Amino acid sequence: LNEIKRLGATKAIILGGTSAISDDIKYQLKSKGIVDIQRISGKDRYATATAVGEYLFEIQKKTGNKSEHVVIASGNSFADALAVSSMASEYGRPILLTKMSELDASTKKFLEDENIQYVSVIGGTSVISDKVIEELELLGIIVRRHAGGNRYETSSIIAKNFFPDSTIAFVSNGLNFADALAAAPLAAMNSAPILLTNDSTLPTVIKT
Repeated sequence: LNEIKRLGATKAIILGGTSAISDDIKYQLKSKGIVDIQRISGKDRYATATAVGEYLFEIQKKTGNKSEHVVIASGNSFADALAVSSMASEYGRPILLTKMSELDASTKKFLEDENIQYVSVIGGTSVISDKVIEELELLGIIVRRHAGGNRYETSSIIAKNFFPDSTIAFVSNGLNFADALAAAPLAAMNSAPILLTNDSTLPTVIKT
């Protein structure tokens, strides 16, 4: 609330349904002078992700710069979505979520409706199976998987692939989602990767 006041913000976007963020928060924002409040949500996390993607694409369509590329990460594990968040932000690519062994119906519909041509799948087969890759390819989509042996190595692979020349890195706890999530827009503004670490020891792959 103090930061909203400091910014002098008059608009807020609430992400998620009332089970995640209640209308009490909306009313508190209104009482503090936020006059333009929009909620972007779906029936579950998968539908909420596609709703965010639709919102992003509507903005891009107005500028004639709509992406044909999306990112897909596990909807059951947060680490890979965090590791790719700065890349997705910088390149204007929505982050969609999938179940381990099949595409969620709302995700699949989004891919078809938006005529998506390219998908970056983030994470190994322990979080997103090859069956999902096959489903995507049956839609005529070109798919590339970015994955390491664990969440730390996956974040390093994303950094190598998408930020090869960056001299800045944002290093965040890979066992908890909040800090890396908050840092993603700032990392994107600096064309920098988010690298994940545990709380007490810098993983060798990240140090390398």
